[in-house]
Amino acid sequence: MPGVQALVNDFVNKLRKRKIEGSQATARHTAELLRSVISQHRILVTNQAGALISAVKAVGEQLIAANPVELVVGNIIRRVLHIIREEDLSLTAAAIGDLNISVESDEDDDDDRDDHPVLSAAAVAAAAAARSTLRAPSLQTLLEDVPDANCVPAASFGGDSEGKSK
Repeated sequence: MPGVQALVNDFVNKLRKRKIEGSQATARHTAELLRSVISQHRILVTNQAGALISAVKAVGEQLIAANPVELVVGNIIRRVLHIIREEDLSLTAAAIGDLNISVESDEDDDDDRDDHPVLSAAAVAAAAAARSTLRAPSLQTLLEDVPDANCVPAASFGGDSEGKSK
């Protein structure tokens, strides 16, 4: 990763000398730099997400130390770390979902039991709980879980808001 380190050092120098003006330009350059870091980061280990997170954190610490006043750099880095963690969780949930877990009753023949492993109800419940905890809650599922009876009508919040504005 010597090429990426040269890019990081160049961006750190620009941040220190304040050659990049504006939060939007800084955010765009930060995101492009992190994209380069992630694309060049190739590690063949079992914990790729952990190694990628540590690499992004190391680059982030350098960038934040270069110009701590520019808050957008830290925000972009935290957002990228969140995306990496979220992707790792979804891949883990998909891997667990690919496991074929079957529950069989005691009335089945002994021949059938040799073909399919029998798991207890507790094991199936534990696997289902693991699947649900690994899946990150989305905004859609959070909104769907709210019952309609608990929703307060908009008119009760401010009374007659249209009458007051006129």
